[in-house]
Formats: sequence, structure tokens, C-alpha cells
Amino acid sequence: TPLPTTSGPDQPPLTLKRLGDFLRHPVREFFRQRLGVHFDNDETVQEDEEPFALDALVNWKLQDQLIAAQRVALDGGMPLDDLVQVRAEQLERMTRRGDLPMGEFGVLVQEGLAEPMDALFKLYEAELRNWPRALPHQSLDLLQPGVDGEDPVRLSDWLDHLRANDQGDACRLLLLSSGLVKDNTYRIDKIAPHWVAHLAAHRAGLSITTRLVSKAGEVTLHPLAPDEAAAAWAALVAGFQQGMRRPLPLALQAGRDWLAKSSSTKATQQSAREAARKAYEGDPYSKGRPERDQSAELARAYPHLEGLWGDGEFAQWCDQLLAPLWRALHREAQA
Repeated sequence: TPLPTTSGPDQPPLTLKRLGDFLRHPVREFFRQRLGVHFDNDETVQEDEEPFALDALVNWKLQDQLIAAQRVALDGGMPLDDLVQVRAEQLERMTRRGDLPMGEFGVLVQEGLAEPMDALFKLYEAELRNWPRALPHQSLDLLQPGVDGEDPVRLSDWLDHLRANDQGDACRLLLLSSGLVKDNTYRIDKIAPHWVAHLAAHRAGLSITTRLVSKAGEVTLHPLAPDEAAAAWAALVAGFQQGMRRPLPLALQAGRDWLAKSSSTKATQQSAREAARKAYEGDPYSKGRPERDQSAELARAYPHLEGLWGDGEFAQWCDQLLAPLWRALHREAQA
């Protein structure tokens, strides 16, 4: 039985992070945001494993710090060639505080952390030239009417990382620590929060491009038609309201593979469903852990795809919440 609604005038406004977290992990966020229940998950370790002897989560955090130090310097006008010194100083700080091992093994770890940096920052520096003018943060105050008897939902936040080109076009440019592409497939969970911000910007009257740059892949989300953005935003907010009342039957990796298979003219409904099942439950030939096994919340709420699928509700939520992003990414791939 669904829980009572959480919307209403006494509820605090939504933020981009809360809505982005929901779109990434609808079932997890029901447990966390609505019930206040936190399971032990090692999501970052699974999603960003690196071929180093460091613990994968520690490795990801250190590389994130290394990227952040260089990004601040480059955003501040430092020449690209001088980032080598910034990188060396940051690695030395990590070693002094004990985050990195000493000796020859420590040198190997430092080389591994630094390996993607030259190509990554060359790409980012080119984007800064394409969008040379920094813009102030944009305030967001969006009120979305409720549907099916739900109260309106307000989102209040700030939109950051805005820039403009010489023609006055606006862009949200982000340099990310996590890769955006793996095995020639978009990591839709990494892109989803930025899609939320992209939609919010359009609902606030900004026609922007979103550029995401990472050590493994890049993404462009092009400006949207006003009616397209309005429909996708309304569907997302309605999904969030439903997802705060019960565990929404949606999982992103399974949904991505279902949409990918469904978009093929040669695919059948059964083959699309099997693609979703394989992503969700795995099979003897799959690499890595299936999506269900990466989330204690999914494993508890929906142990098998059959429960997630329901009476076609999984496909319905894929169409409502993921298909607009899927179309935007597909459009980007053909641009």
C-alpha cells in the first residue's frame, strides 16, 4: 500500500541533488528520503573500479581530488602546461598525509592516478576556449502543479558551472571524475543528475547546452524545445511524488538496456525484456555484478525482474522517466 503523499505547503522545497539522486536510484531514494533507512552500499567501488592496488573507493576519491586541484587552477587562468606542477604538488600532499604509499610502489600508484590527466585537461581546456566567459550562478525557483490529486512541488536551488560563448549562447560545463562511457555504452546513472539540471534550466527559461567531460567519454545535451522540456520535467516531478510513496519499479541499467533493445526495429518485446533481465539479474556470461546485486534496496524490494516488471509498469516508468534522456543522448550521438 502506498504511503501518504509528502508534498504540500509545509514540505521543504526540492533541490537538484534530491531529484537527481532519485532519478539515479529511485528505489534507494525511497528508503533514504522517505523512510530514513540507509543500507550499506559500495556503489562507487563497483562503478569506478580502477586497476590499482589501492582500495577502489579510495582511488576514486584521490583521483577526484587530483582533478579538482587542476580544474581550479585552469579555471583561474593557469596555462595548460603548468598543470603538471599543480598535479605534482597535489600528489606530494597526498603522500605526506599518508594517502599514498611510499617508495617504488607509491610511484606506480601516482603514475596510475595521473595517467588520464593530460588528455582529460586538454579536452577541458578546449571547452573553456569554446565557452570563454564565466556566468554567475542562476537561481532556480520552480513550482510544478501536482497530478492525480497531488499538491504542487517547488524546487529551489542554484544552477552553477555556467559559461557563455562569443555569440552569447549559454552552456553548463562540468568536468567529472567518473567516466561517462563504459564498454561503448553510456553510464546513464552518471548522466542522470545533470539531465535533471538541464531540464530545470529550461523550465527556468534558459536555453542551454550541457557539456560533460570525463576521463572516459564526453556528453553533449543540446538545448530543448520548451514543450519537450516542460513535458519531461512534469513527468520527472510526478515520478518523484510517486517514488516517495512506494519503491518505484525502475532500475536504470535495466531500463537503459530495455530502451536500447526496444529502439531496434528488429527487436521483439521478449528480447527487450530479456536484455533488461540480463542487466538486472545477470547470467553466467555477464561481466561484473548485475544491477540488483549492487543495491541492497533493489535486492530487498525487487529480488527478480518479474517483480520489477509487474504488469508492464517497469516499461511505463522507463518511457516516462528515462526515454526523454535516452532520446537526448541518441540525438547527441548523431549530431
